[in-house]
Amino acid sequence: RLGARRRDNLLVVTVVREEMQAEMYTLYLRLDHSDAPADLYLELPGYVYHRLELQTVKRLTIELPREALHVIPRSAAPLSLR
Repeated sequence: RLGARRRDNLLVVTVVREEMQAEMYTLYLRLDHSDAPADLYLELPGYVYHRLELQTVKRLTIELPREALHVIPRSAAPLSLR
């Protein structure tokens, strides 16, 4: 059961911008308490976007699995992220 497992790295975000290209949606997300225009972006196929009713739901809780995280020192990050 999905809800029974422990969840790590849960983030509450607001969808601040959406773009659709072909059958893919790109959602630009702002973390709570952030002043940035967007902190993350998420690409989803259209069927997932519609199944989750993201055309109307703008507050989400997302999970970033540990194995998907890669920490990059600020000095090695692209200039746009510094």
